[in-house]
Amino acid sequence: MSIPSILLVDDEPSHLRLLEVMLRMTDYRLLTATDGYKAMEICKQERPSLIFADVHMPVLDGIEFRRLLLEDADFSSVPFIFMSGYWHTKFHIEEVRLNCDAFLAKPFDAEDLEQVMTKVLSSSVSV
Repeated sequence: MSIPSILLVDDEPSHLRLLEVMLRMTDYRLLTATDGYKAMEICKQERPSLIFADVHMPVLDGIEFRRLLLEDADFSSVPFIFMSGYWHTKFHIEEVRLNCDAFLAKPFDAEDLEQVMTKVLSSSVSV
């Protein structure tokens, strides 16, 4: 039996490290990527149980990465949480909310992360 994994996608290495610290006590294997293309490669190899992705990234941003996942039957049902520090600006927040299971506004703390993760994973199990 393989250990379930969480994929963390963010172009800022310090954000990835912080997420890893916040999640290190979970029973999940943590995988990281710095853009949507690398994240897609990891998805194909590892089939994560949950994905956290930053909205704004170079190369392939979180919105386009999510669109690719939604178009692929193998990944369209993987629980997906967007993260962004730009939630208050003019980017397409409604589009983001419609295409994910939850949204975390940066900065967030370990308690916020745990609450959102628990909610998303419990709702994906009950479906």
